[in-house]
Amino acid sequence: MRISITAATCPCWSSRDTRAGICSSATRELCAVLLPDSGHLQEEQAEYANRHEFSKHHPALPLYSQEDAEQALQYLVAVDFKQDILIGGEVKLRMYPAGHIPGAASVELRDQHTSIIFSGDLGRPDDPIMYPPTPLEGADYLVVESTYGNRRHPPQDAQQLLGEIINRTAQRGGVVIIPAFAGWPYTNVIALHATAERCGHYPGSADLSE
Repeated sequence: MRISITAATCPCWSSRDTRAGICSSATRELCAVLLPDSGHLQEEQAEYANRHEFSKHHPALPLYSQEDAEQALQYLVAVDFKQDILIGGEVKLRMYPAGHIPGAASVELRDQHTSIIFSGDLGRPDDPIMYPPTPLEGADYLVVESTYGNRRHPPQDAQQLLGEIINRTAQRGGVVIIPAFAGWPYTNVIALHATAERCGHYPGSADLSE
């Protein structure tokens, strides 16, 4: 049984190793949509690089194809949160909701003597859509996601802050461009945007077209 640090690598290792990978049910559902689409985009990028001859690889190849991604899905085994899974010897795995995106999990590995927790990406306690991360009881070792170093989330309400930015920009006739990752982070921005508009945080003069 394999524990993949990120489901995006699934089509890569499944082409060389057919052991199953463990994930949550929501992760499995998202992968069924996102991974084949990602493979298709990589095929298009490789074809474009070959046509314009700007890659150092000859030929340029996708990291994985749409077909690779579709084949890889059969090796993803969905398990429930807070369910003990025996993965080898006396080692058990248990996943807890991490509140980052649907399916995101903190992972606990333990045997009779030692336990270790991998936090994964953690969501905010006041996310407008997701439930907050599940509090964990403790472990002998903790491996924490640290993309943002020692920075804390700002205390301001995200909905109010978005309204203030759009108001300030609209007053000077400017344009607000919000870069966001595809998938759930983009959905979060849309939810904040819709709520701020409904609560009247935007001026009547603001053009809210996408």
